[in-house]
Amino acid sequence: MESVSKFLGFEVTHLQGGGYFLSNTGYIESLAESFKLHDFKKRVDIPLQPNVPLEPQKDDVFLEDPTLYQSLLGGLLYLQMCTRVDLSFAVNRFARVAREPTMRQFNYLKKVLKYAVNTKELGLTYQRQKTRENSFTVSSEVDSSWGDAESRKSTYGYLVRVQGCLIGWKTKVSDVIALSTSEAEFMGIAEVVKEMKYIRNVVDFVGFQVKPLQVENDNQGALKMCQDYGSIRKTRHMELRFFYVTGLVTSGEVEVKYKATKELVADALTKALAKPQFLELRKGMLSKV
Repeated sequence: MESVSKFLGFEVTHLQGGGYFLSNTGYIESLAESFKLHDFKKRVDIPLQPNVPLEPQKDDVFLEDPTLYQSLLGGLLYLQMCTRVDLSFAVNRFARVAREPTMRQFNYLKKVLKYAVNTKELGLTYQRQKTRENSFTVSSEVDSSWGDAESRKSTYGYLVRVQGCLIGWKTKVSDVIALSTSEAEFMGIAEVVKEMKYIRNVVDFVGFQVKPLQVENDNQGALKMCQDYGSIRKTRHMELRFFYVTGLVTSGEVEVKYKATKELVADALTKALAKPQFLELRKGMLSKV
């Protein structure tokens, strides 16, 4: 039987010593050709510049037919779901205006695709690793950006790894309004723990043991909420579902640890960052073959 080299828009590269490298180079090139991206002359090094006002402005012109915008957004969404975790925040941000986009927003969205073209060689590496005592490590990083200017709801983002290999990621606007940064971070932690519990159940099902789930975050207040029921007195207004994680931490099933913001890769999934910071965090998500 021949080895797989292409599958549903993926390119699969077999690594020496065992393992795979997944990318979407061909899909990116096809998407760029569909939208005549040769019109762009300037290189784009990050998907979204910080402090760019994406909300409709006074002089903005709305697209008469938003289907072209929506088509490009759908293509980028698929790309982000496959391998390009670095597009997560930008795609999520532009999806919020998909119903009535402006020409200016459409031009910014095309820059996201141009960024993907300029970095089409990036992908995910899955290296074969040895495990001790038939056990697996499931770990995550999670971050939240408190209260955006429009809805006042927070945006959380997380990365989930098994044995150090990235297998899951997400950027999402929270469905409730947090009253502090600690609350926003705590809500994000609760969401990623639910995802990790699901992954743990799958690993258990195939016969492997899983070490305590490991969660890293950059907010000391949120970590205290996870570890101490006593701190909940000031957060009684929060929905009970968020304290699911506190019970798991006190039972030892989940471990939460502090990680500095400048080292927290999930920070790139919750906001637009300056180029040096974004490129440094991207190293923790993607690589080249």
